[in-house]
Amino acid sequence: MRSATRNNGLARSLGETEASRTEDLNWEVREQVILFDSAIPGAELETDERLTIDLEPRLYRVRATYKKDEGNWMILVQLQPTT
Repeated sequence: MRSATRNNGLARSLGETEASRTEDLNWEVREQVILFDSAIPGAELETDERLTIDLEPRLYRVRATYKKDEGNWMILVQLQPTT
């Protein structure tokens, strides 16, 4: 199940501007989650270029905010089990 809505509270707390955006969605996790830099093609991804996370299979709320300033990008991600 995947639903996305704007999360104004997180955006306000992080000072969202035109150069940043916030996402709020649900992930149904059934197996390990692998996080990686989306700029690296999957076929070229090395083992040390990814983070494997073992999560209990269930539905999770995922919030992410993307911030950009003059020369830096930051992506802050929060995972929460749903009730």
